Amino acid sequence: MTGFIDIGSQVRSTAEYVALGEQLLQLGLPTVLYLDESLTVDAPPQTTVIPTRFADCWLAGRVPKGIRLPAGANAAKDTLDYLILMHQKSRWIADAFGHTEADLVVWIDFGCMHVPCVGPQEVAAFYSRLPYARRDVITVASMWGPPIMPVSLDSPAWHAVGGVLIVPRWLADRFALLVEQTTARLIERGRLTWEINTWAIVWRDHPELFAGYPCAFNASLFAGFQPGRLRAISSLALARRAVGIFLRQVCRLVNPAVWIRCGE
Repeated sequence: MTGFIDIGSQVRSTAEYVALGEQLLQLGLPTVLYLDESLTVDAPPQTTVIPTRFADCWLAGRVPKGIRLPAGANAAKDTLDYLILMHQKSRWIADAFGHTEADLVVWIDFGCMHVPCVGPQEVAAFYSRLPYARRDVITVASMWGPPIMPVSLDSPAWHAVGGVLIVPRWLADRFALLVEQTTARLIERGRLTWEINTWAIVWRDHPELFAGYPCAFNASLFAGFQPGRLRAISSLALARRAVGIFLRQVCRLVNPAVWIRCGE
């Protein structure tokens, strides 16, 4: 599944985004597409198009004026509207199960074909391995591995790379709820961050719900998904989790103020 709403990006034109998205759709894979109601795309019959609007995003209209955005944000890209839209991914994933009988849904960014060395062949090969994906956890494309320390709100936390996410049916609503609860908690503190940082906080607090596979901003975003390796990575995550708990307790005791400034 995927989604696109036109928010007037300064990074790419709407036409460029649509062209990238159509490359993904033309693979002919079963796809649920949440698409800006003002747009049309050349999509094969395997695509279920759900018209939507920015105003339909769960976070739209809920962010108070003066909210503090990430200090490291790209002013041309990481706007308030962009952060709101990125946080819609988890809700779209949950809602997509109402349009399929599949036992898992895979989020793939609409513009994923802009990633270096990613093309139809890489995505198709990734799709062929999905029958072997775990159904007991959310599978995350990860550059940094499981989060074990406070997650910065001011720079991207690449524990989860937001371009690919594999979510089993039974965890979809829970993941969406955890993302929304975590976001609400941050907003109460006057903060909003990237969706991947919010996901990292959820992953850190609920490590039993996630498994990661290593990737970078290249073909490994898809090629790195090798289902047989995931249990080993998850076992390592448990060990790192234990170390992280210990280090956080030490951090709290030594300097609570620094802990608070670090993020969430």
